[in-house]
Amino acid sequence: MKLRFKHAANAIVLMLSFSAPAMAQRGIAYEKPILSAGEGVGSLDSVLVGYLASYIVAMVIGAICIAWVNSIPLHELLQQFKLSPAMFRGRIDRARWWAYMAINYAVILIIYFFVRVAMHYIIPSHMALWSLIIDLLFILPLLSQVSIVIKRLHDRDRSGWLVMFWVAWWFLFPLSAEWPDLAWIFVASLVPWAWVLIEIGFLSGSQGENRYGPPCFNVA
Repeated sequence: MKLRFKHAANAIVLMLSFSAPAMAQRGIAYEKPILSAGEGVGSLDSVLVGYLASYIVAMVIGAICIAWVNSIPLHELLQQFKLSPAMFRGRIDRARWWAYMAINYAVILIIYFFVRVAMHYIIPSHMALWSLIIDLLFILPLLSQVSIVIKRLHDRDRSGWLVMFWVAWWFLFPLSAEWPDLAWIFVASLVPWAWVLIEIGFLSGSQGENRYGPPCFNVA
């Protein structure tokens, strides 16, 4: 029963992870006419708010369920956002990777939500400054996501540089949305991205110590 619950929680997080970028893109499409109308924060589309809220809640619940089933301390889920020289070293197992990714996506969506709300109040002449601030807000969760993908690759005894296939997907997705002629590049990038996903999300780590350290990883 516990094993079934574990697989169900992993499946939920996987489906949400796949659809989160598409949901965010749809949210931008919902808000474009609203923002141009200048009706204020009260005019935020209820469908968009519902999407964001449901995804955030589902991600958090999924992460807590995975942590509970695998006896992972809950405070460990947030320690992935702690910047340190060692954040790209070491190994993590599959369970931690799924739980960390769920919390990571939840944090990204929370930031995205507040950014969209803030857009209603930004004066056009200050847009350059706000764009810089917005980019800085996303740096921490994105760095955290890169670090946990690298650590999971290490657990598989793979080079951390394979994370580039994962990162490339972030940039190619919005490009394919803005320029449909480049969609083939995005589709082509899905092949190595899917391979990395299978490696880090579904296959077990190396038995015993490998070139990246012992299998037991302590976040603290």
